[in-house]
Amino acid sequence: MSKAKRGKKAVNLSISADLQRAARSNDINLSAPLESAVARQLRRRRWLEENVGVIQAYNRDVEQSMTDCEPSNADVDARIEFRMKAISDADPTGRRDTVP
Repeated sequence: MSKAKRGKKAVNLSISADLQRAARSNDINLSAPLESAVARQLRRRRWLEENVGVIQAYNRDVEQSMTDCEPSNADVDARIEFRMKAISDADPTGRRDTVP
């Protein structure tokens, strides 16, 4: 077995025909970007799991701060949701995730 094949597993997956044709015509090997995207998602999920307590504490602090200012409940909910999304969209290195 070659070094390139060691530790690899062949899988079947489906993508749009147009995307597959475009990748092939541009000599893009789909395995490398797929591995990178899956690894990034796994790191992101692990980071979120490890930091869920911090995120929840931050949201409680924000909620308390907003309550102290007496905005409407809708404003509090919108601000908390915005901040939670911003935190959860960040990858473990603090960069914004650029891949949908």
